[in-house]
Amino acid sequence: MTKKQRVGGARGGSASRTAQRGAAGRLAGRRAPTVRRRPAPGGPLAAGVLDLKRALDQATARFAARVTGQLGEVLHALEAEAPSRRTASAMATLIRGVKLKPDKGRLKDLARLHDLAEELVGLLPDR
Repeated sequence: MTKKQRVGGARGGSASRTAQRGAAGRLAGRRAPTVRRRPAPGGPLAAGVLDLKRALDQATARFAARVTGQLGEVLHALEAEAPSRRTASAMATLIRGVKLKPDKGRLKDLARLHDLAEELVGLLPDR
């Protein structure tokens, strides 16, 4: 067999190889090279980020409602009857002692507010 016969003639391809090629023009049995594609804008990743944003909005709204309710309970109790001197002094000390920088939007400020509201409610006399 000559070199031309092995290669498949002057054109470089044999009839049997041409028959093996699929519609995509590649040899049957071989895999196409993997092509990395960027996710489409608005795809599952964007939907996941939107879900996270909604969860954050919901969590902050519920947190604010809970702490606001606790502070409202303290205000209502203070308006209904004057607290004892000891209770009033303890509440005033707690309120003066809290260090907040709300402009920075830090989580530790929210934790401080949460703790303060719970402590104030804890100082209220039992009904």
